[in-house]
Amino acid sequence: MPVREAVPLLRRLPRLLRGLVENLLYTAIVMPLLLLYRIKCIRYEDISACISLVPFGVGLLIRRRFYRKTLRLCGRNVLIGFGAVLTYPDITLGDNVLINKYCVLGHVDIGDDVLIGSHACILSGGHQHGAARLDIPIREQPGQVERTAVGRDVWIGAHSVVMRDIGEKSVIGAGSVVTRPVPPYTVAAGNPARTLRHRENPSEPERIPPCRQERS
Repeated sequence: MPVREAVPLLRRLPRLLRGLVENLLYTAIVMPLLLLYRIKCIRYEDISACISLVPFGVGLLIRRRFYRKTLRLCGRNVLIGFGAVLTYPDITLGDNVLINKYCVLGHVDIGDDVLIGSHACILSGGHQHGAARLDIPIREQPGQVERTAVGRDVWIGAHSVVMRDIGEKSVIGAGSVVTRPVPPYTVAAGNPARTLRHRENPSEPERIPPCRQERS
Protein backbone atom coordinates (compact mmCIF):
# COMPACT_ATOMS: atom_id res chain seq x y z
CA MET A 1 0.00 0.00 0.00
CA PRO A 2 1.41 3.45 -0.88
CA VAL A 3 2.42 5.66 2.01
CA ARG A 4 -0.04 8.38 1.00
CA GLU A 5 -2.92 5.92 1.30
CA ALA A 6 -1.67 4.41 4.57
CA VAL A 7 -1.46 7.70 6.50
CA PRO A 8 -5.23 8.48 6.47
CA LEU A 9 -5.94 4.88 7.48
CA LEU A 10 -3.59 5.11 10.44
CA ARG A 11 -5.24 8.35 11.52
CA ARG A 12 -8.63 6.67 11.46
CA LEU A 13 -7.42 3.56 13.32
CA PRO A 14 -8.06 4.84 16.89
CA ARG A 15 -11.60 5.82 15.93
CA LEU A 16 -12.20 2.46 14.28
CA LEU A 17 -10.87 0.58 17.31
CA ARG A 18 -12.99 2.66 19.65
CA GLY A 19 -16.07 1.89 17.60
CA LEU A 20 -15.24 -1.81 17.63
CA VAL A 21 -14.74 -1.86 21.40
CA GLU A 22 -17.97 0.07 21.95
CA ASN A 23 -19.93 -2.38 19.82
CA LEU A 24 -18.43 -5.33 21.68
CA LEU A 25 -19.33 -3.81 25.05
CA TYR A 26 -22.85 -3.10 23.83
CA THR A 27 -23.35 -6.68 22.67
CA ALA A 28 -21.76 -8.35 25.69
CA ILE A 29 -22.99 -6.13 28.53
CA VAL A 30 -25.59 -3.52 27.57
CA MET A 31 -27.89 -5.78 25.55
CA PRO A 32 -28.29 -8.38 28.36
CA LEU A 33 -29.01 -5.59 30.85
CA LEU A 34 -31.58 -4.10 28.49
CA LEU A 35 -33.25 -7.49 28.19
CA LEU A 36 -33.38 -7.95 31.96
CA TYR A 37 -34.86 -4.48 32.34
CA ARG A 38 -37.46 -4.99 29.60
CA ILE A 39 -38.73 -8.22 31.12
CA LYS A 40 -38.73 -6.57 34.57
CA CYS A 41 -36.30 -9.00 36.21
CA ILE A 42 -34.21 -6.21 37.74
CA ARG A 43 -35.22 -2.76 38.93
CA TYR A 44 -33.93 0.16 36.92
CA GLU A 45 -32.23 1.62 39.97
CA ASP A 46 -30.32 -1.63 40.58
CA ILE A 47 -29.06 -1.76 36.99
CA SER A 48 -27.96 1.85 37.26
CA ALA A 49 -26.08 1.11 40.49
CA CYS A 50 -24.40 -1.88 38.86
CA ILE A 51 -23.10 -0.07 35.77
CA SER A 52 -22.09 2.92 37.88
CA LEU A 53 -19.27 0.81 39.36
CA VAL A 54 -17.60 0.01 36.04
CA PRO A 55 -14.39 2.13 36.03
CA PHE A 56 -12.39 4.01 33.40
CA GLY A 57 -13.51 4.78 29.86
CA VAL A 58 -15.19 1.39 29.61
CA GLY A 59 -17.68 2.46 32.25
CA LEU A 60 -18.36 5.76 30.47
CA LEU A 61 -19.11 3.90 27.24
CA ILE A 62 -21.41 1.36 28.92
CA ARG A 63 -23.35 4.03 30.79
CA ARG A 64 -23.71 6.19 27.71
CA ARG A 65 -25.08 3.35 25.58
CA PHE A 66 -27.43 2.08 28.29
CA TYR A 67 -28.92 5.47 29.14
CA ARG A 68 -29.34 6.41 25.50
CA LYS A 69 -31.52 3.33 25.11
CA THR A 70 -33.54 3.67 28.31
CA LEU A 71 -33.92 7.30 29.41
CA ARG A 72 -36.79 9.43 28.17
CA LEU A 73 -34.15 11.76 26.70
CA CYS A 74 -30.36 11.52 26.69
CA GLY A 75 -28.65 14.22 24.65
CA ARG A 76 -25.30 14.37 22.90
CA ASN A 77 -21.98 14.45 24.73
CA VAL A 78 -23.37 13.30 28.09
CA LEU A 79 -20.78 12.05 30.60
CA ILE A 80 -21.91 10.12 33.69
CA GLY A 81 -19.17 9.50 36.22
CA PHE A 82 -18.24 6.55 38.39
CA GLY A 83 -20.75 5.77 41.13
CA ALA A 84 -23.50 8.03 39.74
CA VAL A 85 -26.97 6.47 40.00
CA LEU A 86 -29.97 7.49 37.89
CA THR A 87 -32.92 5.97 39.67
CA TYR A 88 -35.75 6.33 37.12
CA PRO A 89 -36.00 5.93 33.33
CA ASP A 90 -38.16 9.08 32.98
CA ILE A 91 -35.11 11.30 33.57
CA THR A 92 -34.29 13.73 30.76
CA LEU A 93 -30.74 14.93 30.06
CA GLY A 94 -29.90 17.66 27.57
CA ASP A 95 -26.73 18.03 25.50
CA ASN A 96 -23.27 18.49 27.04
CA VAL A 97 -24.28 17.40 30.54
CA LEU A 98 -21.60 16.33 33.02
CA ILE A 99 -22.69 14.27 36.03
CA ASN A 100 -19.71 13.73 38.28
CA LYS A 101 -18.87 10.86 40.63
CA TYR A 102 -21.37 9.48 43.14
CA CYS A 103 -24.31 11.68 42.18
CA VAL A 104 -27.90 10.50 42.65
CA LEU A 105 -30.76 11.68 40.44
CA GLY A 106 -34.49 11.18 41.02
CA HIS A 107 -37.35 12.36 38.79
CA VAL A 108 -35.44 15.22 37.16
CA ASP A 109 -35.25 17.19 33.92
CA ILE A 110 -31.80 18.62 33.18
CA GLY A 111 -31.16 21.17 30.44
CA ASP A 112 -28.18 21.62 28.13
CA ASP A 113 -24.65 22.45 29.35
CA VAL A 114 -25.25 21.56 33.00
CA LEU A 115 -22.37 20.71 35.35
CA ILE A 116 -23.14 18.65 38.46
CA GLY A 117 -20.39 18.28 41.05
CA SER A 118 -19.52 15.02 42.75
CA HIS A 119 -21.77 13.61 45.50
CA ALA A 120 -24.65 15.94 44.56
CA CYS A 121 -28.24 14.70 44.92
CA ILE A 122 -31.16 16.01 42.88
CA LEU A 123 -34.27 14.66 44.57
CA SER A 124 -37.87 14.18 43.46
CA GLY A 125 -39.08 17.19 45.42
CA GLY A 126 -38.81 17.81 49.13
CA HIS A 127 -41.71 15.75 50.44
CA GLN A 128 -41.01 12.20 49.30
CA HIS A 129 -41.82 10.86 52.76
CA GLY A 130 -44.77 11.81 54.90
CA ALA A 131 -44.17 12.53 58.58
CA ALA A 132 -47.48 14.00 59.75
CA ARG A 133 -48.66 11.02 61.78
CA LEU A 134 -47.03 9.60 64.90
CA ASP A 135 -48.98 6.35 65.13
CA ILE A 136 -47.37 4.74 62.07
CA PRO A 137 -43.72 4.63 60.92
CA ILE A 138 -42.52 7.31 58.50
CA ARG A 139 -41.62 4.63 55.95
CA GLU A 140 -45.30 3.64 55.72
CA GLN A 141 -46.68 7.17 55.32
CA PRO A 142 -47.48 8.43 51.83
CA GLY A 143 -45.26 11.15 50.40
CA GLN A 144 -45.46 13.50 47.43
CA VAL A 145 -43.21 12.77 44.47
CA GLU A 146 -42.50 15.74 42.20
CA ARG A 147 -40.28 16.46 39.21
CA THR A 148 -37.30 18.74 39.69
CA ALA A 149 -36.13 20.86 36.75
CA VAL A 150 -32.62 22.22 36.23
CA GLY A 151 -32.33 24.87 33.52
CA ARG A 152 -29.62 25.12 30.91
CA ASP A 153 -26.08 26.28 31.70
CA VAL A 154 -26.32 25.60 35.44
CA TRP A 155 -23.43 24.67 37.73
CA ILE A 156 -24.32 22.67 40.86
CA GLY A 157 -21.47 22.40 43.34
CA ALA A 158 -20.27 19.20 44.98
CA HIS A 159 -22.27 17.68 47.87
CA SER A 160 -25.32 19.83 47.11
CA VAL A 161 -28.87 18.59 47.72
CA VAL A 162 -31.47 19.96 45.31
CA MET A 163 -35.18 19.65 46.10
CA ARG A 164 -36.58 22.50 43.99
CA ASP A 165 -36.25 23.85 40.46
CA ILE A 166 -33.16 25.81 39.43
CA GLY A 167 -33.43 28.49 36.75
CA GLU A 168 -31.09 28.72 33.80
CA LYS A 169 -27.54 30.07 34.10
CA SER A 170 -27.54 29.78 37.88
CA VAL A 171 -24.74 28.67 40.19
CA ILE A 172 -25.29 26.62 43.35
CA GLY A 173 -22.43 26.65 45.84
CA ALA A 174 -20.89 23.43 47.11
CA GLY A 175 -22.72 21.83 50.03
CA SER A 176 -25.91 23.82 49.50
CA VAL A 177 -29.41 22.54 50.26
CA VAL A 178 -31.92 23.97 47.78
CA THR A 179 -35.33 24.01 49.49
CA ARG A 180 -36.91 26.80 47.41
CA PRO A 181 -36.98 27.49 43.66
CA VAL A 182 -33.90 29.35 42.43
CA PRO A 183 -34.62 32.08 39.82
CA PRO A 184 -32.55 32.26 36.63
CA TYR A 185 -29.12 33.97 36.69
CA THR A 186 -28.81 33.48 40.45
CA VAL A 187 -25.78 32.60 42.56
CA ALA A 188 -27.02 30.80 45.67
CA ALA A 189 -25.36 28.91 48.50
CA GLY A 190 -25.90 27.72 52.05
CA ASN A 191 -28.23 25.51 54.07
CA PRO A 192 -30.88 26.41 53.18
CA ALA A 193 -29.60 27.98 49.97
CA ARG A 194 -29.93 31.77 49.81
CA THR A 195 -29.36 34.22 46.99
CA LEU A 196 -25.90 35.79 47.11
CA ARG A 197 -26.05 37.82 43.91
CA HIS A 198 -27.47 37.89 40.38
CA ARG A 199 -25.21 37.08 37.44
CA GLU A 200 -27.02 39.66 35.28
CA ASN A 201 -25.38 42.35 37.42
CA PRO A 202 -21.69 41.41 37.89
CA SER A 203 -20.96 44.59 39.86
CA GLU A 204 -23.50 43.67 42.55
CA PRO A 205 -21.72 42.72 45.79
CA GLU A 206 -22.41 39.30 47.25
CA ARG A 207 -24.97 39.29 50.06
CA ILE A 208 -23.29 36.93 52.49
CA PRO A 209 -25.57 36.21 55.45
CA PRO A 210 -23.96 36.89 58.84
CA CYS A 211 -22.86 33.96 60.96
CA ARG A 212 -25.09 33.17 63.89
CA GLN A 213 -23.41 33.37 67.27
CA GLU A 214 -24.18 30.61 69.69
CA ARG A 215 -25.67 31.67 72.97
CA SER A 216 -23.78 30.62 76.06
